[in-house]
Amino acid sequence: MCYAVLGPKGSFSEDAAHLYWPKADEIYVASSINELFERLINGEVDDILTPIDNTHAGSIDNTIQALNDYNVSIHGEIVLDIEQCLLSSHDYKIEELELLVSHPAALMQCSSFIEKNLPHIRTEITSSTTRAVQIVKEEEKKAAAIGSRYAASLYDMKILFSGIENSFNKTRFIHVKRAEEIKYKGEKGSLIFSLDNKPGALYKALQVFARKNINLVKIESRRSCKIEDSFAFYIEFDNSFSRVSVKEILDDLAVYSKDIKFLGMYKKKG
Repeated sequence: MCYAVLGPKGSFSEDAAHLYWPKADEIYVASSINELFERLINGEVDDILTPIDNTHAGSIDNTIQALNDYNVSIHGEIVLDIEQCLLSSHDYKIEELELLVSHPAALMQCSSFIEKNLPHIRTEITSSTTRAVQIVKEEEKKAAAIGSRYAASLYDMKILFSGIENSFNKTRFIHVKRAEEIKYKGEKGSLIFSLDNKPGALYKALQVFARKNINLVKIESRRSCKIEDSFAFYIEFDNSFSRVSVKEILDDLAVYSKDIKFLGMYKKKG
């Protein structure tokens, strides 16, 4: 089996993959979430693990959009406790630092530490925490990055401070495969459906889940890029209370929605 995650090497995605696939010999790292999905659809990899949300930064929009755009299915999830560290190439004192480099999500996850200890520092945004470490390693200014212990070890960086994340910092990752391998049994399910932009449309659709004692655990909305003048909703539901069949859920939802994309059932985590 060939696995892939969001890179560069040393990312939290790679940490999650090693926990999710402990026997994997090699895990490919992609430069973007879109590349992950492209390689999956093209058959270059068999499985991917992609971040979908964080307790502080919220949903990962690129992942939710990709679930809508590509012909894929969800087969599992893993929740990773995120420990963020302040890393640099030298043992700088915190008051010496001139530049902080990181991914926007990491900056949000460490907002309390930054406001208290680096309130006026100039920040630079990058595509990932690992890329931030790579930049800081070559930076001539007195710079620091926010990243993991693994990244510090991998790139020979100094840990100036550890555990700088806000409390209760977790990122959830989902296991994605091609759509022909979709699963219809499990505790948790995901789907995307579209509704007309009119009063009561969402209320009527959500009643399907309430009537069947199904707990909704995530809902995201965005304007549909497939159907004009409608909205697409990404839903995650916990079916462990009722065990209603997927067919029954989809048949009832079809009465109110214009388009349904079922992404699969899987075991819930965290």
